[in-house]
Amino acid sequence: TITNAYITPEVENLIDFLRSMGSQIDVFGNSLIKVHGKKYLRGSIFKVMPDRIEALTWLVYGAVSGGTITIKDVPFGAMQIPLIHLKNAGIDFYQNESNIYIAPECLKNGSVQPFELSCGTYPGVISDMQPFFTILGLHAKGISRIYDYRYPERTQYCGELEKIYNNSIQFETGKITTFGDVKPHGAIVNSTDLRGSMALILGALLAEGKSEIKNAEMALRGYNDLIKKLEQLGVKISIQ
Repeated sequence: TITNAYITPEVENLIDFLRSMGSQIDVFGNSLIKVHGKKYLRGSIFKVMPDRIEALTWLVYGAVSGGTITIKDVPFGAMQIPLIHLKNAGIDFYQNESNIYIAPECLKNGSVQPFELSCGTYPGVISDMQPFFTILGLHAKGISRIYDYRYPERTQYCGELEKIYNNSIQFETGKITTFGDVKPHGAIVNSTDLRGSMALILGALLAEGKSEIKNAEMALRGYNDLIKKLEQLGVKISIQ
């Protein structure tokens, strides 16, 4: 019996996989799981759900870079509220049942609009998505605020990100304020965590001049074939 469980779409996907192998797993509400042990499990063919945080990463990058990107296999059912926040920030992307297409004309009034949001549990904006909304706020026309009282100390990356964004971030426990519409410039920064590391990479890609991200293996660990995907976007990265 697993009590006080945080049942995310990824956990639900894992449970579905184990059930397809013959496991008996009962879920009660969104915080209680009971697993009935079995001696044998059978083989299974199963499709793992796409990464919702990676989908958001490329969505934000496409919006603020002014580029044209198609993000395939977007798990729409697992990220409805984050997508609503993007829409509210003036990003009017195109979508079909599985993909999102984003281009410069997707920005209403030609720019990202300032916003406020709070991070929390699924189905809302989770803390792992926070760094990418911070990047979004840094490119908005005005002041944006992001609150996170679930993991209030997850702001270390902001101290590194402000080196790229000319000190346009104020952060304290549970709150990040961005002063947008500032041109980022190249800097030497240090990765602090997986998603923060990827935010630093995005900031460096958007900046004028040369940047160096130390300990970037955190992002490489969290994003499958990251270098290949960046190369498909025309980005050349030197790894040392």
